[in-house]
Amino acid sequence: MMTSKFLPALVSERICARANGYFFHLYDTSWILDKNTHATLVDIHHYLSGEGLNGCLRTLAFYASTQSAPHTLNIIMRFQHMLRETHAREITDTVLINYRARLLPATEWYLATIRGFLRTWHQLGYPGISKDVISLLDGWRLKGNRKGDAVKRQDPQEGPLTDNELTAFNEGLFGLMKRA
Repeated sequence: MMTSKFLPALVSERICARANGYFFHLYDTSWILDKNTHATLVDIHHYLSGEGLNGCLRTLAFYASTQSAPHTLNIIMRFQHMLRETHAREITDTVLINYRARLLPATEWYLATIRGFLRTWHQLGYPGISKDVISLLDGWRLKGNRKGDAVKRQDPQEGPLTDNELTAFNEGLFGLMKRA
């Protein structure tokens, strides 16, 4: 078990991830959330400490135990990006303003993802997020992630199924339904 240099004496509690059979320790710098999702929290442990780190990890653990592993991983990745870009040791309105100024229009959705995380953190009552931060976030209109872009570009990896793939899928599904 790897623990943060800021919390070496804490006994890390074992938390059940949403996926059956997967557990992680709260203060580990790496969480396995399901068979395909491995989250590294090194930057969170590097930048945050004390009650802020504790509140952040407990909020992320809430997400990991109640939401999908990819959603939790996305939140972790976006939040760590903000910490790396701003070198923040705590979450303040100044940090958020500076981070927003660094984002491009195409990446403004990063902050929209972080906003949901910070609201949940505050609502859960863990230390580290002030009412001023929530007031600032509530006053912003942020663009969400672009949807349908892979379909428009007909991306072969992330876009729509080809006609042959769709036919094969439908025939396979029909065959399974006939057998049932």
